Amino acid sequence: ADALRNGPGWLAPAAPAFVAVKLLAGGMVSEGEFIVMAEDLANRAPLGGATGRNAIHSALRVLDARWRPRVARAMVYLARDAVTPLIPLSRFQPPKEVFRALSPEFMERRGALAFDRLDDQLMVAVLNPYDEVLRGDVRQCVRKPCAFFLAFPGEYDTTAAFMLE
Repeated sequence: ADALRNGPGWLAPAAPAFVAVKLLAGGMVSEGEFIVMAEDLANRAPLGGATGRNAIHSALRVLDARWRPRVARAMVYLARDAVTPLIPLSRFQPPKEVFRALSPEFMERRGALAFDRLDDQLMVAVLNPYDEVLRGDVRQCVRKPCAFFLAFPGEYDTTAAFMLE
């Protein structure tokens, strides 16, 4: 149980299955649902708004596609566990110049999008709140301080689609 709570040593936090393991450890999904999630992630089954051929495959998208009524509770759990604030992207109208801080390819492949500014920091929504490598790569790309937020997968996809218009 402790290995699940802290994340298994054999699975990097950047791996999509890491979030699935955290959901299992927190009681957000059953063992059977976890197996379905792992299979979807391994098979890269088409999910929700993840339409691009390079779109990130995330446990949150699997959860949203298969068990939508439980997404909100699971997101609150992940935000607390990862100490990453949950953000309702639907309440923001991202300025195009902020969005351009990260390339569309980065947004699709890595699951991070810039959506606003907070003082001197760039506000960045992510689909994996545990991925410190992603955070470092974002900071390196934008060359400025960043504040990271966990985004609901559907809102992430809607915001991304709006920004790509």
